Amino acid sequence: SRAIIAMTQMKKTLLIFLPAIAIIAIAIFIRVVQFQNGSNDRADINTQQGALTIPILADDPIIGNKKAPITIIAFEDLGCSHCAEVDQTFSELTAAYPKQVKIIWKSLTVTRFPHDARPAHTLSFCANRQRKFEEFKSLAFANYQQLTPFVLEQIINDADLNTPKLERCAGTEEPELYLKKNEAIARSLGIQAVPAIFVDGQQVQSLSTVQEWEQFLGLLN
Repeated sequence: SRAIIAMTQMKKTLLIFLPAIAIIAIAIFIRVVQFQNGSNDRADINTQQGALTIPILADDPIIGNKKAPITIIAFEDLGCSHCAEVDQTFSELTAAYPKQVKIIWKSLTVTRFPHDARPAHTLSFCANRQRKFEEFKSLAFANYQQLTPFVLEQIINDADLNTPKLERCAGTEEPELYLKKNEAIARSLGIQAVPAIFVDGQQVQSLSTVQEWEQFLGLLN
C-alpha cells in the first residue's frame, strides 16, 4: 500500500545516521559463502589468487538451485534499464542450466530519477522474506521507469504478497540495514555502476547473451 511505501521513505531518513563504520566492519568481516544442502549453513567459497572476497548476506536472494556449483554474484538496481536486460539473460541462463548456475542477487539502489528506486528495493527485501522475490523483481524490472507509489502498490498485488506481513516487515529497520550493508560492500569493492557482476571473486564485464555466458562459464565443453 502507499502507506508502506511512505513508511520506508521515512525510515531511510531516520537511519541515515547509523554508524557507517560498524556497517563497513560487518561487510569486511563477513566471509564469502555459499548455501549447501538447501539451508542457511555457510561455507567459504575458494577464490582465485588475487580475487576479491565478496560478503554474501543471509538475506541476499538466490535465483536458481542453491546447490548449483557455478555462482554469479550480481549487484543490481530495480530502476536500471541495463540491469533489467541482464536480469532477462540471467533468467534464460538459469532456466537452461538449472543444476549448474545460480545467481546471488544483491540490492544496490542508485536510481533517483525519474523515480527513487529505494522503496522498491525495500519492498523486494520483504518480498524475499515471503519467498516472492523473483515475482516482485520481474514485475519491478518490467516497470523500471515508473516505480511510483501507485505502480509499486500494483506490483504488490500482482506478486500476490501478503500485505499485513509486508507492512510488518517494512515497518522494521531490517530492510534499510540490509540495503546499507550492500552499499558498504559495494564501496569496499570499488563498484561505481550497476549492474556489477562477479564470478569467482573477479568482476566480469557485462555479457549480453546466454551464448556469451555459456562460453565464458565453460558450459559448452
